[in-house]
Amino acid sequence: MTSKQNNRLLYIINDLPWFFSHRLAVAKSAKAQGYDVIVAAHGATLDDRFLEHGFKTTELPTQDGSVNLFHELKILGGIRKALKTHRPDLVHAITLRHGLYTGLALRTIIKPPRSVITLAGLGHVFSSRSVKNKIIRFCLWPFLKLAFDRKSCQIIVQNKDDLKCLKELKLARSKRIHLIPGSGVNIHKFSPKPEPPIPPFTCLLASRLLWSKGIRDYAEAIKILKDKGHDIKAILAGNVDHKNPQAIKARDLDNWITDKTLCFEGHENDMPKLIANSHCVVLPSTYGEGIPKILLEACASARPIVTYDHVGCRDIVEHHVNGMLVEKGNVQALADAIEHLMNNPELRLTLGANGRQKAEEIYQDALICEQTLTVYSIKA
Repeated sequence: MTSKQNNRLLYIINDLPWFFSHRLAVAKSAKAQGYDVIVAAHGATLDDRFLEHGFKTTELPTQDGSVNLFHELKILGGIRKALKTHRPDLVHAITLRHGLYTGLALRTIIKPPRSVITLAGLGHVFSSRSVKNKIIRFCLWPFLKLAFDRKSCQIIVQNKDDLKCLKELKLARSKRIHLIPGSGVNIHKFSPKPEPPIPPFTCLLASRLLWSKGIRDYAEAIKILKDKGHDIKAILAGNVDHKNPQAIKARDLDNWITDKTLCFEGHENDMPKLIANSHCVVLPSTYGEGIPKILLEACASARPIVTYDHVGCRDIVEHHVNGMLVEKGNVQALADAIEHLMNNPELRLTLGANGRQKAEEIYQDALICEQTLTVYSIKA
């Protein structure tokens, strides 16, 4: 298939690094299938990597972690401008926020294009049980309904919990909601490697540095194990998002580094190497996950996982099959699960091998791209 006028595809993206780590494979697949790919994101026009892949770009207003009505309307206006300027035939908006604004903007266009909205997790608003977030969900519902429940709109969710939630909320017709398990993983880039030497036993938590990613629980579990005399190295990798109200505090991070509870690596470009130098991957998340990318990478790298029995995480991990599922918020159980893997090398190898098999059969990016392009082909 060659690029044609009626194959113009516009991606609405909230974060450039996230696009290249999570969405590049599907964008390249779409390009190979004949789509003229345009990426709308803040900073996109200044990033030469898009030109290298043959993608066009357009700017969107910056996004921060705060909720400000003027700022939100500015993002909505920027998305509408991108739609009017490029007149795509298919729009793919990613994340709840940008999916909402894209759906609302499309309501203002006389002949709107077909659209796909990927909800890469429902986020803190849906995962929290606080009164504040219940009120926010109640207020958001009519706007989400207006944005999502359109004949020309297909919705992609990444896990079974989110699929059930959307159907229960009746935000879109069931036939237009599709389950695609995550953004995929490159099984050639992330491949099984021999374990590093022991001691120390090395575990890894790599994520955005938000409280809801379970970083405090991780640190407390490691303290429990160190107090028992275990020689353990606990790596923490990721960036602090200072604009996000959920961001961990600098003083807490400094304390963990100073007392040698955690070994902080910051942002890491070579994730295959970082995982290969670890014995297990830990993610005690309570966030409204989609399918955490780090857990897919752990599977592909044949490393066992320790994670909470929580949305998105439990879709990847089967207890005692490719990892350990722990009761959410139970720090002692988290420490016990890590210790169990530490003391059972044969179990680590078995769980890792099972994870690799799951990556090959379910999560590899070629399969995810194929499923996504199938949704692209659905006619209104």
